[in-house]
Amino acid sequence: MPIPHLLLVNLLLGSLCAWSGRSIVRLASRSAIMNPYFATLLLCELFLMVPLGSYLYLFYPDWSWAYLVSASRVPSAVVVVVLLGYPAAAVSGYLGAVAACRAGQDRVVMSALGTGTGIVLIAILLTWGRISAVGTYEQYNRAFGLRALHSSGLGAFLLASLVGLGFAWTFALIRLRRDLRA
Repeated sequence: MPIPHLLLVNLLLGSLCAWSGRSIVRLASRSAIMNPYFATLLLCELFLMVPLGSYLYLFYPDWSWAYLVSASRVPSAVVVVVLLGYPAAAVSGYLGAVAACRAGQDRVVMSALGTGTGIVLIAILLTWGRISAVGTYEQYNRAFGLRALHSSGLGAFLLASLVGLGFAWTFALIRLRRDLRA
């Protein structure tokens, strides 16, 4: 996923993590960040999402910006800030959802998750013309030498990554809920 999409996805993952642990995070006597749900979020960001974003940027830099800018013109410091933005977005989503859960607004969190998912899907649809082609900024703007996403290594990588991330997050959250109930 391009950088803007991944930032939104990380925001949603943080909210989902807090919502999954709402029975624990709702307790005002407990720290919002000193619980297993926050630890799971940070570990998943560290070992899954940041490496995914790094790989996509290192091997498909222009695609990562959805061909909006040439990656060669983006300063390295901006790239570092963007990569740090993934866990920052997740933590922001988490803390926002914790605040809502503590206020008894579980439905607000669920609505935000549904709306956010819809926004990500709409963003993918609106940028499909850009992200369904793999190449460089120059190739995209001159419309030559592009490969279709499904016939490139990026397409296979994204499919495997999304399936793997879905299973990893689902397993982690289900296992955590089960362990905490026991």
